[in-house]
Formats: sequence, structure tokens, C-alpha cells
Amino acid sequence: MSIFLFWTKKALTSAIYPVPMIVLLVGVALILLLRMRGLGFAKLLIALACLLLIVFSNNELPDFLVNRLEGEYKRLGSKEEILAAYPDAESTIQYIVVLGGGAYDINDPTVPDLARLPNSALMRVVESVRLHSYFPQAKLVMSGGPPLGIEEAEVMRHVAISLGVPPEEILKENQSLDTAREALFVKPIVGSDRFFLVTSAWHMPRAAGLFHKQGLNFIPAPTDFWTLQKEEKPKSILPPLPNAFYLMESELVIKEYVGILVGKLNGKI
Repeated sequence: MSIFLFWTKKALTSAIYPVPMIVLLVGVALILLLRMRGLGFAKLLIALACLLLIVFSNNELPDFLVNRLEGEYKRLGSKEEILAAYPDAESTIQYIVVLGGGAYDINDPTVPDLARLPNSALMRVVESVRLHSYFPQAKLVMSGGPPLGIEEAEVMRHVAISLGVPPEEILKENQSLDTAREALFVKPIVGSDRFFLVTSAWHMPRAAGLFHKQGLNFIPAPTDFWTLQKEEKPKSILPPLPNAFYLMESELVIKEYVGILVGKLNGKI
């Protein structure tokens, strides 16, 4: 996939996120109001924008959708728990594949490697190091290409090394620009061998579908759970207030559900 197509797909996907959609609706409404044309339609657009803001900036819908994604695969526990679920893991696991989650373009050499990864990518690397401590025979495969000129796999490799993994036990897949390409480019590395697939829990359903389609033999190892089981709290008499955190969560789940839908439509899932 070319860089142009990559960013075109990103732009089209981003256009349906809540914040851009709300801004677009309000912008069109303001133009109509300023021109004193279509006042009724302008009012409808503003009302719709307010409704979208209320729905996507409160926890009910985003949490429900994220929990649906994260509930499909359970976190792998201790080594004993993993072996209880997969008795032959110690003799069959040959790789631990870590999917990219972005990287920061920081040129300052004084900035530590850990600070060069966003939270989701860092948690994926940490989980892979944890699994490697249980199954040291498995090589780490850091996956992620350079859509912005930043080689995600290389940054992740440096972080894993800083966490104690020997450099010779880490491989890289640095050509992919998205999850579908990661599945495609990881295949020649792992072949028919069994491996742990590490990615964020909310991303695992899409990733697992893409990797299954390639016929790869993996055990899902989700991490970076966005939401956890929450205690029931007393209902407030105050109306729910918009929260930027839930807008971000909404964008995350929309991206995943759209990705799953597109993957099924084009036969990649």
C-alpha cells in the first residue's frame, strides 16, 4: 500500500469520528445561518451535533462498545495458567509477535526509549517481555512500518532491549502500514510455527480475524484493556456531562468496528 493510499484511507476513516462530524455539522449550520438560508435545516444540524456530542462524550455507549470488543479474548495470566490452558505452549511457541501501536518522532537523545511509545504500544511491548520471561525460547517479532518516517518496530525493539531482552532474540517486521499488512508480512517470518499475538484488547478481534485469514497459528495475548469491570455507583441526580476521555474512546471503537466491517467486505477477515 502506498503512502498516498494509506493517508487517504486514514482521512476517510477520520471523517466519521465524532469530533470531526460534530465540527462539520456545526460548520455547515453556521454557514447557513450567516447567509440566512435554510434556517430550519441549520437548526436541525446544530441539534444533531449536540446529540452526537452528548452520546459519544458520555460513558454508556463507548463503554458498551469497547467491552464488546475486549470481551472476546481473555488476558493470559501467569505461566502456570497459560500452561493449564495450552499444555503444549512451552514446546510449541516459537515467536511472540507484537503489533505496532504508533511511535513518537523524538530526536532528543536524552529522551528515554520508554517515552518514545504511546501508552498502547508501550503496554504491548511490556506484555511481550512478560511472556518472553515465561517462554524464553520464543523470539520477539516487533511489527510496524514507518508511515511518518518513524520505524515503529525499531523503537519497540529498543524498548524491549531496555527492559532486558537480548538484542539477538528480537526480530523486526518494518514494512507494514496497517494491521492487514502486518498479518501479511509477519507470515513469512513465523511460517507455520505457533506464536503469541500481542496487541491491545480492543484491537484483538480485528487483528485475530486478519491473522486467521492468513492461516497463521497463534494464541491471542491481549493487553492494554481500555475498560475494566467497574463497580456499580449510585446514580447521580445530575445529568451526564460531556467528557473528552469518552470522545477519544468513541473514536477508538468506531475505528475498530469500521475496520472489522471493511475487512469482512473485502474478504480479509
